[in-house]
Amino acid sequence: MISEAVRRGVWLEINSSPERLDLSANHVRAAKAKGAKFIVSTDAHHPKHLLNLPYGILTARRGGWNPVTSSTHIRQKIFYCATARRMMNLLLIAAVTFGLAAGAPMPDFSGTWKLSNEQSSPKRTGDVTLRIEHRDPELIVETSRTVGPRGMLCSATRRTGRSRNPSAADGDEFHSTVVWNDGTLVFDIVEIEDGKRLQSTELWSLTDGGMTLKRVRRTRKAGEQTLIYVRAG
Repeated sequence: MISEAVRRGVWLEINSSPERLDLSANHVRAAKAKGAKFIVSTDAHHPKHLLNLPYGILTARRGGWNPVTSSTHIRQKIFYCATARRMMNLLLIAAVTFGLAAGAPMPDFSGTWKLSNEQSSPKRTGDVTLRIEHRDPELIVETSRTVGPRGMLCSATRRTGRSRNPSAADGDEFHSTVVWNDGTLVFDIVEIEDGKRLQSTELWSLTDGGMTLKRVRRTRKAGEQTLIYVRAG
């Protein structure tokens, strides 16, 4: 598909919506190597969705293409800058119209959460419990996991915003960025295992009146997994 797009002069879309995030960074890297051209879109269906743009830019940069400073993609740069100016004007209008500047209260993920193996997709095994202390921007997550005879306990403290959050678990190193998108926490995670960088994205949201924590995890190797946690305290 990439080769055909290059042959026909068709630009490839990098979708900024956290529900999509395609092309992936790996696809961007492969397409860039073949001479493809890109645009970054917000997939906006509401003025507040224009705030998704940084996710698409981050994906592009992870794939080795910078839509802001790449000197070999002047047309893309002009397109991005013109679009960004229009988006900033729309954001100002949206902030006044919808009260985005004041901000709405964000969900509180604090509590004890038990993984529902049956409700998760694909179904899980073992006993997993999350103990979360959430005092935004600080998010402390303690995970206890028992699979077969083995048990593991790890704890990570993260801060919402653009800063990196280094942590370690089971001998591996993790770096994560956590940001709000409406009432959803979006985690951009890089795991360093045996010198290899493994990238993933997680979306955390509360449903059922705050009694269920839905955790959608996306990785290149495993695809999409949905973990459902039920409030236990």
